[in-house]
Amino acid sequence: MSGLPDLDTIDTMLGVVEGRDPTATSVSRFDEDHEILLSTQSEIGDALTSELSSTADKDRLRVVLDRIENDIDANRNARGRAAAAEAADRAE
Repeated sequence: MSGLPDLDTIDTMLGVVEGRDPTATSVSRFDEDHEILLSTQSEIGDALTSELSSTADKDRLRVVLDRIENDIDANRNARGRAAAAEAADRAE
């Protein structure tokens, strides 16, 4: 698996992002997570399009990429809710 991104580290990072409490996470934290997810998405995409040694590597990368894309969608939704809550708090 030489030349592949560190999938164990990415798995750990995704677990942290997925485990955030959306009611206790700030908009800025969601924004930071979003940037990390986009960067990781790009890294995995680049690895998928490079010359890899096996189909198994590509299959594993596709699974990780799907997970990242799902996390990006969840992050956007949670960020929207957090932004609305922060705006409501400022209005009070």
